[in-house]
Amino acid sequence: MGVVQVVLALVLVIGAVLALAWAVRRLQGGAFGITQHLKVVSAVMVGPRERVVIVEFSGDWLVLGVSGQQVTLLSREPRPADLPPTGGNEPPFARFLKSALAAGRRSSADSSDSGSSKK
Repeated sequence: MGVVQVVLALVLVIGAVLALAWAVRRLQGGAFGITQHLKVVSAVMVGPRERVVIVEFSGDWLVLGVSGQQVTLLSREPRPADLPPTGGNEPPFARFLKSALAAGRRSSADSSDSGSSKK
């Protein structure tokens, strides 16, 4: 009987951990729907643990001072009208990687075309 109780307790604990992980993942990204309206426009490190971040929220740009202990609102400005519309939350590295892959495909296609024309 002792082994059966241990196995059942183990299954119960694993089930509780999985249920808790599911609940946290479900609530974390969409908590109050706020993360859908936030976009980090720019961030600059100004110290070892300090940075200035520009966040777009509801058509306004929030300039925030971020440290290890707190976040401070430095300024709130309307989004500049002369900027193109935002296309999404694609990070700069993702854009760089896409352009590099596209350039690599173009150059390999060009080299294979020029190789077949030499024959």
